[in-house]
Amino acid sequence: MPQRLKRGLRDLGTVALSLFSLMVLGWLTDGLNGTPILPDLFSNWWPEPYEREAVGPHAEGSGFWLWLLPTLTLGLLLLVSSAFTLGRLRRPLVQEVAPPQEVRPRRVLVAMLSTLDTKPLQALRQELESLPDDQSGLDSLLLCLKKHERWSGEPLLRGVQAHIPCLERLYLLTTPGSKAGYEPLKALLGELLPYLRINGCPVKDGNDLHRIYRTLTRLEKELEHEGIPGDEIVIDATGGPKPYSMAAAFATLHNELSLQYVYPDSEKGAWCVQEFGVEASRPSR
Repeated sequence: MPQRLKRGLRDLGTVALSLFSLMVLGWLTDGLNGTPILPDLFSNWWPEPYEREAVGPHAEGSGFWLWLLPTLTLGLLLLVSSAFTLGRLRRPLVQEVAPPQEVRPRRVLVAMLSTLDTKPLQALRQELESLPDDQSGLDSLLLCLKKHERWSGEPLLRGVQAHIPCLERLYLLTTPGSKAGYEPLKALLGELLPYLRINGCPVKDGNDLHRIYRTLTRLEKELEHEGIPGDEIVIDATGGPKPYSMAAAFATLHNELSLQYVYPDSEKGAWCVQEFGVEASRPSR
C-alpha cells in the first residue's frame, strides 16, 4: 500500500474524531441550556421515559439520570480521545524500514554508474551481433554474461531488467572515474532497449554525500514537475561508493521513493533484486 494512501487513512481517523468532538460539544451545550437531547436519539426505541417531561438538567428522577450519565460518558470519552490525539500529534513519527520484498516495476530508475571495464562491453556486443535478431535483447545479454567472469556492470543491468516493461527512464549518476563507461553502456542499452530514455547526471565527487543527496532530491522535484509521482521512482543503491548508498537511503526517508539493492544469492544461484520501503509506523516516545 502506498505511503500516501496510508497517511490518508490515518487522517480519516483524525477527521472523524474532530467531527465527533463538535457533535458532543453541541450535545453538551444543548443539555446545559435545558434542551432535550436524548429523546431525539432514543425516543423511537424507548418512548416511555419521554412521554413525561423533557429530559434536561432540571428534570427529576429517571429523566435526570438519563440525561446526566450519557453526557458524562461522552464528555469523558471526548477528553481522553482528545488528549491521546494531541499527544500523537506532538510527538514526531519514527521512520522504520519495512521488510524487504520483491521489487515492483517502476517507470523511473536512478542508479550510480560504477567504474566499468569497457573490454567486456565490446566482447558482449560481438556476441550479440552473432545472435538472431529475435534473441538480441537484454535477457540474451545477461545469458552471455554467465560465460564471462563477473563484471562490475552486471548488477546495474539486473536492476534495469527488474523494471521491464514499465521502465521509461534511466538516470545514471556518473563520477569522474566512471564517466568513461557511460557512453559505451548507453549505446549498448540504446540498442537493446530503444524505447528507454537514458540521462546522465554528473557528480564531481563520488564521496561527497551532501552533493549526491542534493542531486537525488533535485531530480525527484524535476520528475514531480513533469507529472511522475514519487511512487513510480526507485533508487538503486548497489553501485558507486559507500557515500552514494547512504545518500540514496537518506533520499527515500520522507517521500514516496523506494530503494532497491541487487546482489547475487549464493544459495539460489541467481541474482536478487529486493526493494526496501521506509514508512512512519509509530510516534516516538
